[in-house]
Amino acid sequence: MCLVKKCAFGNLAPTLINGKRNFLIYFCHSARLVDISISEGPEFWNLLSSSKENKEMNRDRMFVPVSISPYGFASLLGRFSFAAFAFVAAAVSACAQTDYAFKPINFPGATATFAYALNDSGEAVGFYTGGGCAQTSCAFTYSKGTYTSFECVLENATEAFDINNKGQIVGAYSYYGGVAGFVYEGNNSCSPLGDPSANSVTEAFGVNSKGEIVGFYIDFSGNFNGFLYYNGTYRTIDCPGEADTQAFGIGEDGVIVGAYANSTGGPWTGFSYKNGICNPISYPGAASTYAAGMTKSGEITGWYTDSSGVNNGFVLTGTTFTEVDAPNTSGTILFHPNDAGSIAGFDLNSTGNHGFIAVPK
Repeated sequence: MCLVKKCAFGNLAPTLINGKRNFLIYFCHSARLVDISISEGPEFWNLLSSSKENKEMNRDRMFVPVSISPYGFASLLGRFSFAAFAFVAAAVSACAQTDYAFKPINFPGATATFAYALNDSGEAVGFYTGGGCAQTSCAFTYSKGTYTSFECVLENATEAFDINNKGQIVGAYSYYGGVAGFVYEGNNSCSPLGDPSANSVTEAFGVNSKGEIVGFYIDFSGNFNGFLYYNGTYRTIDCPGEADTQAFGIGEDGVIVGAYANSTGGPWTGFSYKNGICNPISYPGAASTYAAGMTKSGEITGWYTDSSGVNNGFVLTGTTFTEVDAPNTSGTILFHPNDAGSIAGFDLNSTGNHGFIAVPK
C-alpha cells in the first residue's frame, strides 16, 4: 500500500472476502488491533455474557471480534465461537512521496498508545496500556510535549475519543457488566452518559464546540444505534433501512459521520448524516469503510478495510479520496482531525501499536 494514494470517489458496494460471508476479526491486546484474522462464523454473538465470561474476557483480551466496532469497548463483552482462523500476513510497502509528516504520540513507558483526536490548539487525546496505568487502559491528553494521564475513578478502563476546541473531552469507560460514555470533568471525575434505550453499552465518540456529543449504543436486540446528545436529551441516529449504525464524529455544522451495516458482522459503509439523510461513503473497492471525523471545511477522515483485511487511512475532499498510511506499518487508522487538517490516529508495526498526528506538508 502506498503512503498516499488518490482515487476518484464512487459509491461502490463493499465486497465480501473471497465471495464468502466471512467477516473480519482482530487478534487483540487490550481490545485493540494487533493482527488481523478472517473467520467463517456467526454474524452475531450474544453480548449478555456471564459474569465469569466477562472476567475472563477482561483478563485475557484474546481473539475479541471487533470488526463491528473495531476500536470501541463493545468488543470486550462478546461471547463467541469460531470454527477456524486464517491469519492474514499484512504486507508493508513504501512509496516515494507522501503529503503528510507523521509525528509519533507514545505515552511514556506504555506498551501501546492510541491517539484519537486533537483540537485547534494542538491538544490531543487518546488512551494507552501499561506505562503505570492502574486500569486495563488509561486515557491521556498531550499538549506541547507533555502527557497527562487520567482515569475515571473506580472503573475498569478509561478511553478518551475526542476533544473539542473548548477542551471538552468525551470517551467511554468500562465497569463490571457494561460500558458507559463520559464527559471528563477534571480531577479523574467523569460524568456518565448512557442512552436510555441502551442495554449495557454506550460509547461517546465525538463532540463539537457547541457541546453536541455523538456515539453509539447497543440495544436490547443486540444492534448498534447511533445517538446525538445535547442539553440533556438523547436522540437516536439511525440510517434508514440499516440494521446497525455507529456515529463516530460530528462537525461544527452538525453533520454526523460514522458507519452503517445490514448486519452486526458487516460489511460496513461510511456515511455523512444531516436532516435524517445518510449519504453513503465507500472507498472504491473496499470491503468496509468507516467515516470517523471531519474538518470545519468539510474534509472527512476515516479508514477502510481492503479485501486482504488490511486497514488503511483516508481523507475525503469533495469527491476525491486520498489514502493516508503511516510509513512502514501493516495497518493505519485515522480518526478525528483539527480544522488545520492534522489528523490523530494510530498504526500497527513490528513493535506494536503507536499513536501519531499526521500533519499536512
